[in-house]
Amino acid sequence: MIAHTKAILNRVVDLVLCHQSHRYISVFGGPISEISENTAYMSRKFPTVSTIISKTMPVENLMVLRKWQEKMRKQMGDKEFNDYIARVKRLGKDVHQAICDIIQGQRRIEDFSEPIDGYVRSLGTILPHVKATHLVEKDCFHPLLKYRGRLDSINSFNVGESGYVLTEWKTVHESKRVTSLEKAYDAPMQVAAYAGAYNFTRSPDMPEVRQGLIAYAYADGYPADVLILDEVTLEHYFQTWVSRVEAYHQSLRSID
Repeated sequence: MIAHTKAILNRVVDLVLCHQSHRYISVFGGPISEISENTAYMSRKFPTVSTIISKTMPVENLMVLRKWQEKMRKQMGDKEFNDYIARVKRLGKDVHQAICDIIQGQRRIEDFSEPIDGYVRSLGTILPHVKATHLVEKDCFHPLLKYRGRLDSINSFNVGESGYVLTEWKTVHESKRVTSLEKAYDAPMQVAAYAGAYNFTRSPDMPEVRQGLIAYAYADGYPADVLILDEVTLEHYFQTWVSRVEAYHQSLRSID
């Protein structure tokens, strides 16, 4: 009985401390003075951004995903659907590699052929505006919120005075268009999560990220849709992300 009561009290204390420690964390927090080798090593055990998003997905989003999966399985059959998902993942990796090559000046937009040329042509409306690239495919983590991930890139653009922007490059394989943050599901929160992790752990001589950008590339070459997260919007989605992180860790404690 005493042990059970103690366990309950410990859980309450954990929740209070968790809430207090996360309450005032901003996407623009940091940089902290130094990351110890032990902290960096332990971060490998943190859950990924993708894991937290999938485990805390709102019911309505989960239902949309399941309905789509059921529809595709009925049309294709299980094996063909699984093969399709595998092809889409490979295609996404190939497109990301093409983008990395282009923004680092190693290849040109016109250098690519099928099956990724449509996606690359789609991004022809934004790639030429990349002025400088600070990071590409970089691992990141947040030592206080205890999550990790891999951001696509941090770029500056020759449009306006936005400074460095955390950029996520997305591929759309169907005929839908993603024209607003509301239609982007969890992508804005993902961008905010990466921005918060980068800003918190960056060294003082590295540029701060104060905006986010999501670029949607289309298979048919249709001009990419570009969604911007300004400072206020980025902070809004980061606070939503903090709530999801807390919900995830709380679910693990409830299992224990």
